[in-house]
Amino acid sequence: CFATSATCFCKEAASGTGGGSESALLAGAFRLQASSTSVSVNNQFTVNILARSDSEPASLFAAALSFDPARLEVMSYSTAGSFISNWDEEYYDNVTGEVSFAGGVPNPGYQTAGVDSLFVSLVFRAKTAGSAPINFGSSA
Repeated sequence: CFATSATCFCKEAASGTGGGSESALLAGAFRLQASSTSVSVNNQFTVNILARSDSEPASLFAAALSFDPARLEVMSYSTAGSFISNWDEEYYDNVTGEVSFAGGVPNPGYQTAGVDSLFVSLVFRAKTAGSAPINFGSSA
């Protein structure tokens, strides 16, 4: 997701490639979905992390994001409406620009049917104008 003073673009994430805005999960993929395509300085916007596991059920889901903490900050997050029943990690750090969530569902796992499912919602605030990528993966 790229937040600027005027625009926010989100890209899909496919499993297994390990680069860019992509994040693997056991049998599926994550993608980001922003609430707005236009974000002004000091305004907030929601970014949903959506998961998909069409090919087979998965029990463990984990996603890590990185962002520029000079340009963005996480204001809050919500797991309400998520398909995850047991959370192992719910973490964000506005100093390092890192976000990490991990959780699971009991056997037989969770399988989507051609539709993305909500993993977690994050509310960001744009601190400055300019491009501010939100990428899958750690900033470290």
